[in-house]
Amino acid sequence: MSYSATANPLGRFPVLNKTGSALSKHRMVIADTANGRNAVALPGSSPGTKRVIGFLENDIADDNTGSMFQGGKVRIVAGSGGLSAGDPFTTDAAGKAVAIVSTELSHGVALEALSEDEVGEAYMFGPAPAPAGAIYTASKAVAFDDLAAAAGAESIAFDAALPAGALVIGASIDVTTGFTDGVAGVFTADMGIEGAGDQDALIDGADIASIAEVGSPLGVRPTGHYGGITPEVTILATVNVDTATAGALTAKVFYVLP
Repeated sequence: MSYSATANPLGRFPVLNKTGSALSKHRMVIADTANGRNAVALPGSSPGTKRVIGFLENDIADDNTGSMFQGGKVRIVAGSGGLSAGDPFTTDAAGKAVAIVSTELSHGVALEALSEDEVGEAYMFGPAPAPAGAIYTASKAVAFDDLAAAAGAESIAFDAALPAGALVIGASIDVTTGFTDGVAGVFTADMGIEGAGDQDALIDGADIASIAEVGSPLGVRPTGHYGGITPEVTILATVNVDTATAGALTAKVFYVLP
């Protein structure tokens, strides 16, 4: 997809967070130089030479996908106090652009400094239906040293709930290092819903002893509407899970939005 500031219609698009840390809802983002879909937080108060591409609709953990509103270049009239280049803005009662704090819902970002009542360029954001077929991913990384329970199971929740209306279409567990206690313990994993007594709704008893991307055995409800719930991954073992000496995986949930 293109991120030309002059050609894009207003709309909601998927975006991949590749910053190395979480990005908060309503944060403005720019495209990195490696891939136009990767989100990088807008530095300081000015977009500089990089193109502002949108603002985030939801919180996104690092290496997770979420959605952003993207727009196009427009002309605005600055309201009280004027605007600096890079200022996020909303509109006042007269329809003029006025600066807001970055935690508020932004209508757009000024592309140049404007005095009060001066007309100039801005990059405007706005909602629209998601593009057909857009697939989002939520994920949670778990390593053997995250396990602290002297018990045969431990559940670890994802960092955030799925967006309202999310329709889960699948799940998988990407094992990058097999789980072992160095003796005879057998380790498996479930994926389900945090706090709902349904730890195996998505995946039930996946083998995590060796490197593989596994999506089975399927749970009791592997697809369906899970909007607003927080997924979790549960590590199970024939020994106490805190005796694991190696192991790393990333649990993933794939979903679409209405």
